[in-house]
Amino acid sequence: ALTPIAPDARVRAVNIVLGLWLFASAFLFDRAGNAGLNAWLVGLFVAAIAFITLYAPGLRFLNTGLAVWLLVSTIWFGYARAWVAFHDAFVAGAIIVVSLVPPLPLASRPRESVP
Repeated sequence: ALTPIAPDARVRAVNIVLGLWLFASAFLFDRAGNAGLNAWLVGLFVAAIAFITLYAPGLRFLNTGLAVWLLVSTIWFGYARAWVAFHDAFVAGAIIVVSLVPPLPLASRPRESVP
């Protein structure tokens, strides 16, 4: 059975939720031009990669890169409302912070009991 290798799954779950929220907000908030498509794609990729990092923690840096892109794109793309650009920048910052949380070292992981 596949089980996450890191017991810090709650930390990775935060990025899953942030990615899904960004994806949903692409349809809920008014964005001009490519900003909506960008939020849709970045949100989907962040959620998917965050799920994969439960099993491959080293891939968490892909979310760091996506979040940096989202942050830069708030300046690059046009937004119909300034608060939506601020929202995307805030979500990008949260994704960056969470993606930089390292997995627990092997020595500190709880051992599974064998029946």
